[in-house]
Amino acid sequence: MDRQKNLALFLGRTPFHGVARVLWRKLSRYMDVAENWNNGDEATNGEAFLLRRVAPNLRLAFDIGANLGNWTSLLIAENPHCEVHAFEASPLTFANLQQRLGAQTQVHLHSAGMGERPGTLAFHDHGENSGLSSFVSRESSVGQKAGRIIDVPVTTVDAFCAENRIEQIDFIKVDTEGYEMAVLRGMTTMLERRRIALVQFEYGGTWIDMRETLARANDFLAHHRYEFYRVRQQGLERFHYDCWVHECFKYANFVAVESGDVLRRWQIPIVES
Repeated sequence: MDRQKNLALFLGRTPFHGVARVLWRKLSRYMDVAENWNNGDEATNGEAFLLRRVAPNLRLAFDIGANLGNWTSLLIAENPHCEVHAFEASPLTFANLQQRLGAQTQVHLHSAGMGERPGTLAFHDHGENSGLSSFVSRESSVGQKAGRIIDVPVTTVDAFCAENRIEQIDFIKVDTEGYEMAVLRGMTTMLERRRIALVQFEYGGTWIDMRETLARANDFLAHHRYEFYRVRQQGLERFHYDCWVHECFKYANFVAVESGDVLRRWQIPIVES
């Protein structure tokens, strides 16, 4: 270790250090691409692949943080018989979502957010159709100031299911710009009863603003006996949490699965890490 440290200190005083820094940045970007971190393109990061793979098996799905409904549109294109509840908290974006998907009889649109408990919450609205709008403020961390802050109605998966007598959900997609853990906690009863087959949720830099961690997600899902996976380009990778490797706050999608039987029935590939 001392020899490596001394070598690093020596090279740090030479022109090689500048070359190594450039190479390190390029290698880091290569590793992100290869390992499917920081890739927000659903066509190439595995999101669309996963949805197309499971869509024929779905009867009921929730799209939480629907925005303009791209995820819902892809789902019903693959399976027109699947019933979808889509939730969007931004009033301006919801109006466009309604215009786009309001005629689809199998899609039920809800102008509301999802969280840990029912009520109203301050919503940081970054404008019409913005993917930045959230219940989480990013002003102090990265200087993203919302155009306006408004109070919007919030419910939970548990409360919504109780009110609408929903007993089973096949797939829940959660894209709430940092508010994912609150949404997960709001489905505790359904998870305890094993009434949700699969939940997909985003992770990334927005979790810093909410002071959330993958460690908490890992513990929460383990407590409810759900299996934990990360979405890869062509399948799911079994996730074994390591704080030194995974608590990076780089964008990625994760999946909680009720059991391995779900993956086998739906023929979801498992890829090696």
